[in-house]
Amino acid sequence: MDGATYKVNPREHSNIFSVITFAFNWATLKKGKKQSGLTEDDIYRVLPTFKAETLGDKLQSEWNKIEQTTVYPKLWRVLMSCFGFTYLSYVLIQLIFSSAVIIYQPLVFSKFVSFFQPNHFHDSRNDLYLYGLAIIGIELVNVLFVHNISQLVMQYSLKIRTAVSSLLFRKALKITPEALEEITVGRSITLMTKDVFAIDAALLFIKDMIVGLIQISVVTAILYQRVGTSAFPPVAVIIGIFPIQLYLGKQTTKIRLKMAKYTDMRFHVTQETLGIIKLIKMYVWESYFEKLILGRRLTETHYLQYVYYLKAFINWLGSFSIHISLYILLIFYVAQGYSLEAETLYFVQQCFSAVRIAIMVSIPMGICNTSDLLAAFQRIQHFLDADELNYTRESLEDTEQAKIILDNVEISRSGKEILKHVNIQLYDGLMILSGGTGSGKSTLLKLFNYECNEFTGDRFINGSISYAPAKPWIFPSTIRNNIVFGEPYDETRYKEVLRVCALIHDIKQFDRLDKVMIGDKGMNLSKGQKARISLARAIYRDRDIYLIDDCLSYTDNEVSNFIFKECIKGFLKNKICVLVSNKSEYINEADAILNLEYQSVDRADDLKKRITYYIDEDTDGKKKEAEKITDFHTQSNETDSLLLEDYIKNLKGLYKEKQKEGTVLWRDYHLYYKMMGGLFVFIYLVIVFGISQAALSYSEKVLSLWVNAESVIGNFTTNGTVIIDYKDAIKVRDKYMEAYSTLIIVAMFMSIVQSYSAFHFCLNAARKLHNSVISALIRTSLTFFDSHLIGNVINRLSKDLYVTDEYMPFLVFDYFVLVFNFIGGIIIVATLSFWFFLPAAFILIILYYIQKFYIPSSRSLRRLEASVRSPIIGYLNTILHGLPVVRTCQQQAFVTSEFDSYHDVYSSAFFMNQSALIFFSFLLKLTGLVFVLFIMFDMFFTKSIQAGDAGLVLSQSLMLSEILQYAIRQSAEIENVMTSVERISEYASAEPENTREASNEIEELTGNIKYTNVSLKYPFSSTPVLKELNFEIVEGNKVGIIGRTGAGKSSIISVLFRLFDFDGQITINNVDIKNLGLDFLRSKISVISHDCVLFSGTIRSNLDPFEQYSDEQIWKALSDVHMSSMIESLNKEFNDSDTLFSSGHKQLLCLARALLQNNKIIVLDEATATLDPQTNKLIQKTIEDVFNKCTVLIISHKIDTVMWCDKILVLVNGRIVEYCGPKDLHHAKL
Repeated sequence: MDGATYKVNPREHSNIFSVITFAFNWATLKKGKKQSGLTEDDIYRVLPTFKAETLGDKLQSEWNKIEQTTVYPKLWRVLMSCFGFTYLSYVLIQLIFSSAVIIYQPLVFSKFVSFFQPNHFHDSRNDLYLYGLAIIGIELVNVLFVHNISQLVMQYSLKIRTAVSSLLFRKALKITPEALEEITVGRSITLMTKDVFAIDAALLFIKDMIVGLIQISVVTAILYQRVGTSAFPPVAVIIGIFPIQLYLGKQTTKIRLKMAKYTDMRFHVTQETLGIIKLIKMYVWESYFEKLILGRRLTETHYLQYVYYLKAFINWLGSFSIHISLYILLIFYVAQGYSLEAETLYFVQQCFSAVRIAIMVSIPMGICNTSDLLAAFQRIQHFLDADELNYTRESLEDTEQAKIILDNVEISRSGKEILKHVNIQLYDGLMILSGGTGSGKSTLLKLFNYECNEFTGDRFINGSISYAPAKPWIFPSTIRNNIVFGEPYDETRYKEVLRVCALIHDIKQFDRLDKVMIGDKGMNLSKGQKARISLARAIYRDRDIYLIDDCLSYTDNEVSNFIFKECIKGFLKNKICVLVSNKSEYINEADAILNLEYQSVDRADDLKKRITYYIDEDTDGKKKEAEKITDFHTQSNETDSLLLEDYIKNLKGLYKEKQKEGTVLWRDYHLYYKMMGGLFVFIYLVIVFGISQAALSYSEKVLSLWVNAESVIGNFTTNGTVIIDYKDAIKVRDKYMEAYSTLIIVAMFMSIVQSYSAFHFCLNAARKLHNSVISALIRTSLTFFDSHLIGNVINRLSKDLYVTDEYMPFLVFDYFVLVFNFIGGIIIVATLSFWFFLPAAFILIILYYIQKFYIPSSRSLRRLEASVRSPIIGYLNTILHGLPVVRTCQQQAFVTSEFDSYHDVYSSAFFMNQSALIFFSFLLKLTGLVFVLFIMFDMFFTKSIQAGDAGLVLSQSLMLSEILQYAIRQSAEIENVMTSVERISEYASAEPENTREASNEIEELTGNIKYTNVSLKYPFSSTPVLKELNFEIVEGNKVGIIGRTGAGKSSIISVLFRLFDFDGQITINNVDIKNLGLDFLRSKISVISHDCVLFSGTIRSNLDPFEQYSDEQIWKALSDVHMSSMIESLNKEFNDSDTLFSSGHKQLLCLARALLQNNKIIVLDEATATLDPQTNKLIQKTIEDVFNKCTVLIISHKIDTVMWCDKILVLVNGRIVEYCGPKDLHHAKL
């Protein structure tokens, strides 16, 4: 939470009047208006009833209770048990109130209209005033009730969503590695960013749907009393449409589940791409990964299109049923010989108006949102049912002894035997775990650490455990927080831990020492620093057993030897310590050795002679020679990083995004407008919506003329007028009936056309927006990712994209409908009296100023809501990647508390935004009632108005007041949602890399490389990491580049690949690389990185993503790196978390990539740091055999690994101190 403090929410101490009128929002809106928006400092403290910790505990407790009665509790059952009673009570209260409104509103309205009928003498003018006052009073009470029940349901849905989010996070901390591998981290994040949000809309519309269905029964009874059996045919139509809507809703659920699979796949590939973006650029794979993501997106939007169309048809059926039902009722009523009087018509119309929202909106949207909720519940339920790690780690009692015992343990995975017949009895001391690549060292540590449960045999581990993984897990925070990580701060132990992990000198390089902020995945640290911080975290905990997975491989000899002596053999001397290593000097000092080749545990002296297969015979000699020239390692610069202290120290919050201020720019609206199709689409939509509204509005006018014609016929009957005039009146009435029938049919047809058109063009916009962002992100420079945390990028590509996918189309459609409804209503009213324009103009001015008052706060609150959601996603992503460490450190409660605190900030921002929206809607509704009051006053003093016109004017006025407030609310909501488009489009404008077209004269880069005065200073850093380098690599030479971690070794490679802009000149074949096409340059250099990654896909796609090589060529490359025996098929699917391949195997597969590329320049960047000597020797032999005519650059911090090279370049603090042959280097004065 970055130590942030938040002010008390004014809702906590509001009086009853402030609560029911939502006046507690006034201060927030006033402040937002005054300072043109709100900032994160303006977010209030979360209300106590919305705290994630409380709600998560409540739901978890209920889940545990139900779990005792059934193996797999159902989420809906747990939610009903926790929250069902209160929710159902809201439904009951709304049902009672709305039923009362339905009964009395049509009665009062019809009595008001009947006063204007000819020959009406039953009521006095005072009665007219009372009826008018009753209409306003009912509307006023209804406004108060509807907005308050909406506030209550919003708050309750927020509680439920928060509880489910907290439950999901707690589940994620217990899920087995195998289950997480099947579910994937991408899907886990999708559940939190998309599926849980289905709860909000569903709870609102399900409530309204239940109430609406019962309201229809009430209305049917009322209509029967008034129009007799004519009420049944229209009700039959409405009821008959429900099964169709339900069936379509069920189909929507099925399509949603299919779509969700591709959403997960798209999100997983996107996340994977962002995680390896540097390697993607070095391999020139941008177009492949772009195609991969866009392919997933295309399939996802294909299903989304069907979801749109089904939802549109469900909504259209609701709209169709309300209009066609009214039409059928009138036809049946007249056919039975009744005269259609104004009082009867508007009584019926008000009855239909009372359930119009239910039929047109609540029931269709209830069905749609229920289908979304069911799909979300299925996905969430699948996650909650996943297998858990069921164990506890406890410290020993004083009388107990720590021990590790394995009895005949065997581990298999995917039909492949990983370990067999493992027997261990370890009670104290240091055990070295050694073995070749893929022998199962890391798997065995996972078994010790309870992270592997798929085994046979017996495992007994007594004692608490601490763990340092081979791949360091660093989370965004300070160095101190990464080490202490939830434990009480013990200054004495902490300082000793820093000392024995050789971190003191490194920390002194930062201005803020150990309080320096570490970027995403430790981006501002070197590999060695990350490994030592990971080790420090493990040993800071006072545990009985320490598992250390080869974390010393990333440090140079002097540092690793110091750590082994002071930390492993000294600090942990009285503990059980299992260290993964193949270094002979460590094996000599071990108390016991487990060599996985021999599948046995022996004392070190007994086993030493048997494991020479894994120890390079020449290694010891080379090390002795190398030790003579390691004096330059006395200090570590550690500045080889993208984000240095002078940038990081200014960060206020880890995940805080730069928030835009003011209105959403016109360019963002124009961008979305262009992506929809531009001017042609706009004109097309105006025509389609215009025709539909013209038919619908004119049908209302024709209906009033029909009523007036009925009044004329009634006068003929009363006065006994001649038969000829009577027949003419009948013809006029029939003409209006025919016209009304035609207009209704045209309106309904155009209604479905406009629905499908709007959704289709919005889908195009959503697809293009996503594609443009992905294309920009993949092709932007690496400096972009220095200032944008991956968690923030993921947030925009998940939740913000979800908003543009799911909300924007319906907002655009609603807004078009409302604008044309308003125009149509104004025209109808204006045809009766021009003076109606005056109150309309007055009300529009008031509404404009209300909107102007609301928009600055609303816009900034929506931006804040999106911004403070980033920490939730970023933190979840971080924790899921470090689950073994979190569980071993027993910090589940700590990280849960942190997650809950991030969620509390988001809940507060969401509450502020939604409360302000409801307050805004409340003010608009009250203003609309003033408009109706003006119209009513005008009618009081108009003498010549007919009953049909009076009913039309009043009903249209009520409708216009509703349309006005809803249209302005939707226009404000469009601007709010446009902030998501704004946030996404911001990435679409990310500056691309500086590329050039390749020269046609160059066909190959053969490897003569020359650096001339090359200097590099990373963005946001004031200190150069490379300083005027001058050296030349002769074609075909093998050059080792060595230096302490942070000396600038990897930076030499970065400039060679032009990953960053640099000063000076680099030439290859006497051609300046700045004049070469970027893709051409990078494609001609093969790289094998220390962080070798296999992305999700097949063996073939990983080795040959563009399908340039034949199967024979690929198999030969695999054979050359001795991997062909491990590969069953080139089309076998796997992902990067798959345990089928060890880190060594992955390095060999990366070597096979380089073999296939057949380039003349090869770069190995710490590629052998974590490999056993045998695999290292294999790679070295492959380089000598296959790349004997190539230019090879080998980056290493261990001089003994490059002593075979033609030349060695020694870097210190970004400068070259030696560049000569190994023999000359022996006698160099350093």
